[in-house]
Amino acid sequence: MTIAIPPNSPDAEMAVIGSVMQTPAFYGDVSLYVNETTLYDQTNKHVWQIIRNLMENGKTVDFVTLSSALTKEDKEKYVTAYTLSLYSDNATSSVDRVTIYAKEVYEKYLMRLAIKHAGDLTRTAYNNPSNLYSVLNSANATINELIAMLPSHPFDMGDELDKTIITLGNEESNLIPVGFDSVDALAGGMTRGEVTVIGGRPGHGKTTFSLNIASNLVSSGYKVLMINREMTNMEMLKKLIVLESGALSYGRMRRGDLSDLNREEINRVRDSVQKKFNSERFMMCDNIFDMASAVNVINRFKPDVIIDDYIQLIRPDNPSDQRRFQIENIVHQYKRLAKSINCSAILVSQLSRALEARGQGARPILSDLAESGTIEQVAENVWFTYYDYKVFMGHSKSGQNEIEVICAKVRYGTSGVSHCGYDGDRVKFYDSIDSYRSTLF
Repeated sequence: MTIAIPPNSPDAEMAVIGSVMQTPAFYGDVSLYVNETTLYDQTNKHVWQIIRNLMENGKTVDFVTLSSALTKEDKEKYVTAYTLSLYSDNATSSVDRVTIYAKEVYEKYLMRLAIKHAGDLTRTAYNNPSNLYSVLNSANATINELIAMLPSHPFDMGDELDKTIITLGNEESNLIPVGFDSVDALAGGMTRGEVTVIGGRPGHGKTTFSLNIASNLVSSGYKVLMINREMTNMEMLKKLIVLESGALSYGRMRRGDLSDLNREEINRVRDSVQKKFNSERFMMCDNIFDMASAVNVINRFKPDVIIDDYIQLIRPDNPSDQRRFQIENIVHQYKRLAKSINCSAILVSQLSRALEARGQGARPILSDLAESGTIEQVAENVWFTYYDYKVFMGHSKSGQNEIEVICAKVRYGTSGVSHCGYDGDRVKFYDSIDSYRSTLF
């Protein structure tokens, strides 16, 4: 009896690992496609986990450090120093070549996943047809990724040079400004095919900042998809009505404390909001719980910018994975998705408790991101919102109407801090504190 072996590529797996051992700088490129989930061979999975641990702890990755990191159990069950030496046989010093190998590993993983989905579809159709839509959704997301992995037209240097030179005279085609001059001056905007992360403590304005960015983008003609995982669409629309009005109070709207004048203003703003955020330019969802559903909606709507608030609430594809692996897979999926449809993704993220341990007024830093290693590595930009008034109230040095946007990581620009004006009751960020003050007169 012939036993069917699931699709896998042992040579590609070993080539990727060997290349990273030889050139650790390749880790960031290949980790978009390679991890303990996408690798097939158990020994390769274990070696990759050791490499990951070394990378995340800032240690050198090479034959010596990997050999030193092997435990007695490793040598008995998984890998020996001799086994490690075999990985160098297929190693490459070309980042383009190792990326091809990494994509091959990922493609084989998607094929295995497609086989699993096929079995799930058959069993569900027979035994539990009411759940068929959910299984179809996951299968469709996998199929879309497989199609995206199909070979495209061969690389032509002349064509690619022409495209690059054309964009030099029209950077707007690749850059998407967020609409706040002080932030765009540091970051240069967001780049299509990249991921921007916005983090902050609860109540520090990260969702409000994201909504203000969405409003700016739509005003500039961009197509925006907003996925609300914590708040309902209804609550976000209340914020949007207040933001677009400039005169309404979010606090009063939440309490239902509205005068006749306020109700007239709501009716006035309703029409302008519906016109500005029309279905061709803007979409908002609050019923997307897993990544597969998000992928399908994104592929149908094809936005210029995706805003996901927030990623720690996404239901993982594999609940048995460690949490950091789940978040890694989510962030990598968004990165691949952004590249495949040429959009930019804004991922709102919560912070770890390490921030609280540093004291009451501590400002966020990159290591404060929950599951920070992967998020920090993949993101083009990492911005934090810090609202001093939320922490110190009447003792705040900044006051109630100033908020900081800390640009902690800016891949193509300059790190720094933007001191923005802020009116939480108006759901409004301003480019500067002076911009806010100018609205008072």
